[in-house]
Amino acid sequence: MSKLSLTARKLSGKQEVQTVVTLASSIVHEIKNYLTAISICSELSGMQLENIRKKVRSADYIIGNLQLQIKGIVTGETNPKDFKCYSIARNIKESLEQYPFQEGERELITLDLSKDFKYKGNPALTAHIVYNLLKNALRAITNADKGTISIRLEPASKLNKLIFRDTASGIAKEFLPKIFRLFESQMTEQGGTGVGLAFCKVIMKSYGGDITCNSILGKYTEFVLSFPRIF
Repeated sequence: MSKLSLTARKLSGKQEVQTVVTLASSIVHEIKNYLTAISICSELSGMQLENIRKKVRSADYIIGNLQLQIKGIVTGETNPKDFKCYSIARNIKESLEQYPFQEGERELITLDLSKDFKYKGNPALTAHIVYNLLKNALRAITNADKGTISIRLEPASKLNKLIFRDTASGIAKEFLPKIFRLFESQMTEQGGTGVGLAFCKVIMKSYGGDITCNSILGKYTEFVLSFPRIF
């Protein structure tokens, strides 16, 4: 084997290790958030037992999603053979019910799900996308100290669309082409790993669709998720 081949294999191995390390750090960060929420609920217990149960269910839910994230990123693929048809509106509503909002955050979101459509995929993977977009948008709103979130559906003749928009800080023009690349993140100081959006791209591609982003710095960031129409 040539020295060049050996070097390439070593680099590939290092990249795989770095991927696993980054994903592990992401998992620890997310689990800590849920455990903190559970701890707060337990301290306030009394009539808060149902809230504790909800936090436990949410923790179980997101840990399952993170397991899917690891498999998808490390292997570079998801499992389309298990995809079935689901209501996107219902999937979004369930994702919002599971998300661990902080006080006042849920009120920042407006929904227009009246034009529901079916898509072929995996509800846990789709929920992961919604979760990731929510987390990024809420973090941007906190940093900018302004902004709201809107989620709306736009069925079309060929591609149905889910449009996720926040009016926080926006993304710099020079960074916009990098946002779906692995390990590229503007939020490293706030725990960003540059893994979430990369996996969102993998998921949407496995659905036969795509996720794109438009943004103007200081004004808005808009993600467009395109789903093939089911006939």
